[in-house]
Amino acid sequence: MIKRIIVLLAIAFLTSCAASGPKFQERTLTNSTNAIIYVYRPSKTVNCCVAPKVYLDQVATADLKNGGYIAVEVPAGKHEVTVGDGSYGFTPEKLMLSLSSGESVYLKWVIGGLTQFDIMAVGNIAVGTSAREYFLLQFPKEKAIIEISELKLSQ
Repeated sequence: MIKRIIVLLAIAFLTSCAASGPKFQERTLTNSTNAIIYVYRPSKTVNCCVAPKVYLDQVATADLKNGGYIAVEVPAGKHEVTVGDGSYGFTPEKLMLSLSSGESVYLKWVIGGLTQFDIMAVGNIAVGTSAREYFLLQFPKEKAIIEISELKLSQ
C-alpha cells in the first residue's frame, strides 16, 4: 500500500512539471506584417522538471515546460530569443533572428544531447568539442511540425 502511494505521488509530481495547455495549433497572425516565433521542447525524462524562462529581446515571455511550446507574435525585423537565464546550471542559449512579414520560425530547445533526428533536420551543427547537452536550434517547419504537433502549450 505504501509503495502504491509513493508511486502515485511520484507520478503526480512528474506530471505537474509537464506542459498542461491545449495541444499544439498553428496560430493565425493578428497582423499580416508580423511574424510568429514558436519555441518548443519535446518531452524527455532528462531534467523533466526544469522549466527555463524564454526571453524575447531580453524580456521574459514564459517558462518552457517539459513537452511544451510557446508561440509569440512579433513585428517583422530582428529579434533575439534566449532560453534560460543561468538557473538550473544551464547557460543561456541565444539565437538572433531576422524575420519577414508573415513568417513562422520554429526553435527547438534540446536537452539531454542531440538525436539523429536533430542532426538530420538541421544539417551540420557546429557543436565544437564541448560536452554540451542542451542547444537552441532553428528547425525547418516540415521537420518541426513532426515533433511540435504532439506538444501542449506551456502555461
